[in-house]
Amino acid sequence: MFEETGIRREFLDIVTVGNTWIGYEFPEELQLQKNFRGQVHKWFLLRFTGEEGDINLEIAPDDEFIAWKWMDFHELITKTIPFKRDTYRLLLAEFSDYLRRT
Repeated sequence: MFEETGIRREFLDIVTVGNTWIGYEFPEELQLQKNFRGQVHKWFLLRFTGEEGDINLEIAPDDEFIAWKWMDFHELITKTIPFKRDTYRLLLAEFSDYLRRT
């Protein structure tokens, strides 16, 4: 998290860990650019306990992110890049019990 967002570990609480590894494939044009098919991740549901000033995207060495915004999970699904949407739908189903409690 720190390398992409500048958020230090002390500002994150692990709520739960996903039961499965979930991945996605890049569209063909990205596969050719990146020289691999996609990614598979172990997913964590985290609670951010810091302040907005504790988020610093400029710390990332590759400028992967240029902005951030708080949004609910349903908005995240509609705003994310299309090839990742099924992944986020699976995460919503897996973490839904925990998201209702927070």
